[in-house]
Amino acid sequence: MKLTHPTTQLLELFNQPHLDFVVQAMIEGNSPAMVWTDDAGETALIWDRSHCLYLSGDINHPRLQETITTTLLPLASPFHLLKISLTSDEQVPIIPHLFQEFRQEAYPCGLFRLHPSTVTRTAFETPNGFHVRLIDRDLLTDNQRPGQADLVEEIELCWVSQDRFLENGFGVCMLDEAGAIVCRCTAEYVSPQVCGVGIATHEPVMRRGLATAAAQAFVQQAAERNWTVYWDSWTNNLPSVRVAQKVGFELVTNYNAVLVFFNN
Repeated sequence: MKLTHPTTQLLELFNQPHLDFVVQAMIEGNSPAMVWTDDAGETALIWDRSHCLYLSGDINHPRLQETITTTLLPLASPFHLLKISLTSDEQVPIIPHLFQEFRQEAYPCGLFRLHPSTVTRTAFETPNGFHVRLIDRDLLTDNQRPGQADLVEEIELCWVSQDRFLENGFGVCMLDEAGAIVCRCTAEYVSPQVCGVGIATHEPVMRRGLATAAAQAFVQQAAERNWTVYWDSWTNNLPSVRVAQKVGFELVTNYNAVLVFFNN
């Protein structure tokens, strides 16, 4: 298979709800992507340079196996695991043949969506002792602030650069009374008027309503931009699902992803 650039032809291969907005963001040049296709352009492998792999077409293709073994694995194995997203659940049983040396587990996922017209614009309650801040360059470069390194790492994994994030994306953080970043909610997989959402809360302050407050602030920012937002979650991650539903997201589809563990 040949290494190539993301093009609109990929949208025909990855035409599922949980994939097309992701691939579109790669085509736009916002999300990192290495793309391999067969000569006919009917089978494709996309790696986001970190933990996510996307497969479409004939995944029994012998050149796909060769590309994974000789090219992808040396690049991806330092990340310890891969989340593999497919265009059909019928492809899940083939994954063990592509990653024979490594442990794999299938995980049910849900994709949720929120249209800007349905976002509640009223003020929301921020938990006592915390406040919301929009992510800007000053926040990203404040390397003395607790939590800043985690925020920067997240953005650099999901975007081609910090500058690209600041130019084409947005996000919010929850800060505690000392100014530490304890919860973040960032736009990822951005294409015109569409984005995904990445959200994380530091464990010591979980179950205090911070994720809900951050998500509410985030979707209000998205609505001001007239953006549709997608929220992807493991089905068994009930806190994540509850936050999405509380903020107004509705289920679009369920699908199965496969995790491949390199450290067995």
